[in-house]
Amino acid sequence: MSDPDELGAYAIAPIALMTIGSLTITQVSEGPWGGHAFTLVGYVLWWIGVAWVFLTAVVVLAVLFYTGNQVDRVMTPILFMAPVGLATAGAEAGLITIYGYEMSARLAVPQLIVGYFAVGVAFFMAVLLYTVYFHRLLSSGWPVAAKRAGLFILIGPCGQLSTALQLLGESASEYMRFAQYKPSSVRPAQYGTFWRQETADAMNGAGLLLALLLLGFDYLWLCYAIIGVVDVFIKKHPSYSLTWWSVVFPTVTLTTAWLELASSMDSPTFRALVCALTVFIAAAYLINLGFTLRGVFNGSLIFGQTQEEIEDGMMKKAQDEMAAKRKKEDV
Repeated sequence: MSDPDELGAYAIAPIALMTIGSLTITQVSEGPWGGHAFTLVGYVLWWIGVAWVFLTAVVVLAVLFYTGNQVDRVMTPILFMAPVGLATAGAEAGLITIYGYEMSARLAVPQLIVGYFAVGVAFFMAVLLYTVYFHRLLSSGWPVAAKRAGLFILIGPCGQLSTALQLLGESASEYMRFAQYKPSSVRPAQYGTFWRQETADAMNGAGLLLALLLLGFDYLWLCYAIIGVVDVFIKKHPSYSLTWWSVVFPTVTLTTAWLELASSMDSPTFRALVCALTVFIAAAYLINLGFTLRGVFNGSLIFGQTQEEIEDGMMKKAQDEMAAKRKKEDV
């Protein structure tokens, strides 16, 4: 109730659950000792996760309305984890329906429809939060140096939405889910006209177009994130905190989006970009791991100063430097 960062981080738990579900599908159900039973396990985990993340999004915003503690000065991008979680639900709905062993249309289509529903919630929630956070940057400037790397979270919603729209469209179109969902022998042809291959093809094409538009907007925020982080190093105010892990996951969403586009467009350029981003992710992961282990062993991440104490110390240092400069000018 008192910490907006911890409140927004609750969306990470259902994201993890849905990721476990999709990995069960892609890595286990198709393995030599897997099978359809593991498809059902991943399928059930996804349904639990999507309900959980939607409830989390509702609760997180409602609590912020009640407490009123998300003022401009202290607002951080962790608030975007809720739409990232909903976009993840859409992306993994596509993965599960594509790679699930013996995945039938009767199982796949309801998941695809709810996946599009989750994408819709994520898209419009992200639009609202982008507007609010843009106002925060205009009115209060950059976040404090210790939390500046959290700006990379801003690329998460659009990157994951781009991936989700491509995977959902691919599942509906290339795997003929819609065409198989309602056999014409069951109901007259004039009923359920949505369940046609033409509809799925149109959704696939629209998903690719929207994916490109979202990636364009994503790169705008990526530039702002890079500028904000570089500013920290130029002013020589870097300090390590677990916020630097924010660089990893959002960049993964950008990479998976380009990976899908590279496949759809058969583009060598996009494949090269995916390789470069993958190298960057691996480097960011290993660097964060090294600093985290060092912080655990020397106690700075466990028994060190609190974030508030670090910020107060940095503020006092800046004030002392300003006072010394003024005194020198007076002399």
